[in-house]
Amino acid sequence: ALLLAVLERYAGIDLSEHDVYVSTGSGINVSETAIDAAICAAVASSYWSVPVADTTIAIGEVSRGATGQVRRSGPAASGYLGRMRQWISESF
Repeated sequence: ALLLAVLERYAGIDLSEHDVYVSTGSGINVSETAIDAAICAAVASSYWSVPVADTTIAIGEVSRGATGQVRRSGPAASGYLGRMRQWISESF
């Protein structure tokens, strides 16, 4: 719900009349906060019916105070280049 509130406030996306479901694949752990930016990108993409480029990687935590700030977190904060290489080798 927090991510949806941030999208509404800062991107003008009103999802109050929509059901929003998020599903992951490839063994991604949803407890990892670095996935916040990717979820926001996917929801915005669906809302505006504009696909996210298949070369896009979104990594970052949306602040818990609903300020809209995106910051590096978890593995992204300490070694995000290595993590990106891992995702690329496994996914693309």
